[in-house]
Amino acid sequence: MIVPYQWIGAVADLLEPIARIMHREQVCQSPWIQCDDMTLEVQDPSRAPEIRTGHLWVYRGELGEVVYDFTWSRNRDGPLKMLAGYRGYLQVDAAPAYDDVLVQYPGIIEVGCMAHARRYFKEALPTAAVPCAQALALIKQLYGIEQVASERQLDAPARQGLRQEQARPMLEKLQAYLQEQRVAALPKSPLGAAVGCALRNWVALTRYTEDGRLRIDNNGAEQALRPIVLGRKNWLFAGSEAAAHRTAILCSLVQTCKHLQINPFVYLRDVIERVSTHPARLVLELTPREWKRLRQDFGAAAA
Repeated sequence: MIVPYQWIGAVADLLEPIARIMHREQVCQSPWIQCDDMTLEVQDPSRAPEIRTGHLWVYRGELGEVVYDFTWSRNRDGPLKMLAGYRGYLQVDAAPAYDDVLVQYPGIIEVGCMAHARRYFKEALPTAAVPCAQALALIKQLYGIEQVASERQLDAPARQGLRQEQARPMLEKLQAYLQEQRVAALPKSPLGAAVGCALRNWVALTRYTEDGRLRIDNNGAEQALRPIVLGRKNWLFAGSEAAAHRTAILCSLVQTCKHLQINPFVYLRDVIERVSTHPARLVLELTPREWKRLRQDFGAAAA
């Protein structure tokens, strides 16, 4: 008799080609990818203690696909593998793991995360209230410009034009203010660390103004990790390294369904029944986006 966790593993193995082609043909064809990671506890009976800490990475494309990947270490190896051959914008939080990726793959252009920079100033507020409040106020105005663009439902060229007209002057003001604070703040103080981080990554932080398709921050990737963080409180850890990889496969398909407003149960029930007999050259049809499109086309034709 197959126990439930073995069923889950068998299903993940069956669906792995779909997650793989979704990564290659959809996420890596996006003009921009957002990437982030979180820790994942994994059981490993060969070691003491048995629970090891690994990392679950997320790669989110423009149209809503998200692909997860498991690695043991938070280093360059995972992103180097997942981003091989990619050309486009990569939005990340300036972690060292991405440094070699940007060096080895010159076709990738780094985009920074304003929310990450803002977080440092919020953390430094208790020790440097006035300068941090001023920096946060300027960053808030940048987000206000993005809110206006969203409320007006501006397309990419119009959003870029608004950013050039309003956000660029605000960014120049923020940069000048940070340069003033760098002179006054102790380098190792919370304020000094916040200022230093922002200025070191200034080109990447302001790159979102160059293309209206880009986002001001990496929150899309963080939001894609949030359901995993919540679920982790219930299941606590993956039972093995293989289980961690299978978790990445299943989460890729379920979370992509949610982003594309597809009922995951309906999608999985249909795809699981068909994937083993579906032609390998047509596996792309079973990715959530293509599955939804084909069902809509079929419904329109039937009507």
